[in-house]
Amino acid sequence: MNTVPLLLALALAAALIAACCCCYAKPAPAPPIVPPVEEEPMIAKEPVWIDLIASPEDEVAVVPLGDLKFFDHWIVKVGDIVKKGDTILWAKSAGGKSSEVKAPLDGTVKELENMLEKGFLLKVCIISLPAWVDLIAGKDSVAVVPPGELKAFDHWTVKVGDKVNKGDTILLGKSEHGKLSELKSPTLGTVTALEPVLQNGRLFKTGAAVAVIQEPKPYTITCEFEIADGRTIVKFYQRPLGVTYNQTLPFTMNVISPGAEGHKRGVQTGWIIRRLRDGEDADWQAMDTEGDFEEANKELVGLIVKLPVAPKDPKT
Repeated sequence: MNTVPLLLALALAAALIAACCCCYAKPAPAPPIVPPVEEEPMIAKEPVWIDLIASPEDEVAVVPLGDLKFFDHWIVKVGDIVKKGDTILWAKSAGGKSSEVKAPLDGTVKELENMLEKGFLLKVCIISLPAWVDLIAGKDSVAVVPPGELKAFDHWTVKVGDKVNKGDTILLGKSEHGKLSELKSPTLGTVTALEPVLQNGRLFKTGAAVAVIQEPKPYTITCEFEIADGRTIVKFYQRPLGVTYNQTLPFTMNVISPGAEGHKRGVQTGWIIRRLRDGEDADWQAMDTEGDFEEANKELVGLIVKLPVAPKDPKT
């Protein structure tokens, strides 16, 4: 039997079946057409700001040249101490690229544009930095530039550690016409700080703190008393008038006049002075418990008279 015609017939039949299947098969769905997403352009909000007008001695942090910048967020706050080159704020370009605005000099952040919001278009003047680091005085006295015409620094007449009296000259400045003028110490004390960035010719501002003068600490006498149930310490800033002690050693409190300084400080009869400190920084000194009363009394009185007399109470 000739099998060739049979094989050809089978092959032809298989080809016809495959062609029919292809004709009736559902085509694969085409992927959906997604329109290109256009990046929403950054639109500048209305640039609401108050220009910070820098006085001649100030410098400003400005937006660097280039494409438009839009405010993002502050890095600093008012009162922060910054170094030249520290980042002040972050901004973004229209294309979304972040950039920094940096401090132009060492100083203290004096003011920030308080109306800036994220997305606002930045203008050149953003922050005003004083040309000095404001000196924090605490309880010390501060020498400030008095009101009047703007002055240019000439030279210091004191240095840190100097003792000054009230009215002593702290520095010399010059007016715009070249006339020398003095800045004087407002108090007696010790110069503890001078404005470090003042240099010859630099303008300084009315009301600026340029020197710190620490006033002397008041003289005190501190007594450690033996009391009925232990020890107690009393510090006297004024003479403890109205307090007397027995005429024998140790010094035992005898009379405490009502309303007098000793009474106000809480001293009571029967207390015994065991130790005493002459001034704030002195070492404790043990008081005699026996010996010559007159000599010990003279020594104690010599310390007490260093204290100022308490002002008289107007009610008495």
